[in-house]
Amino acid sequence: MSKIVIISDTHGNQAFLRQVLSREMPYTHLFHLGDNFGDLDTNPDLLEGVTYAHVPGIYHPGYRNHTISPTLNVTVEGWHFTLVHAIQDARKLPVSCDFICFGHTHKWFFKQEDSHYLLNPGHLKERINRNQMASYCIIVVSAMQADVTFYGLDGKAIHHDCIVKNREEA
Repeated sequence: MSKIVIISDTHGNQAFLRQVLSREMPYTHLFHLGDNFGDLDTNPDLLEGVTYAHVPGIYHPGYRNHTISPTLNVTVEGWHFTLVHAIQDARKLPVSCDFICFGHTHKWFFKQEDSHYLLNPGHLKERINRNQMASYCIIVVSAMQADVTFYGLDGKAIHHDCIVKNREEA
């Protein structure tokens, strides 16, 4: 079983970043979906023993000059994740994953689309930004099940879904 913390759009807010990641310890994986994934560079204590994956935001120099891929594919416990900052980058690719995780809009979002799920954890920029409360997502996965929970900055759950794989998929 693995615990994945998914965050996006931290925009330099070290206080919110540390608050969320300290609260959620221990976790096995951390996905940062852009707009300041470098915020973690000064927090190595939050990454000890953690598998960390990130993608650049649309204003990152590596995104703009195509030196960093806007997409990243990660597999955890047999579940396939495609990470992007802007959903349009995932739309350019054939979908062969269980989850497309994206940021950019600052609004948490979860919806099944065809054979995959679209997931946006929201933002950790400010308490309220773009009329959206700060939020993040935790996914606890095992080979056959994914428990997806979105949380507000206060740590209270705001949405939960349980996804069970078909035996043929596993």
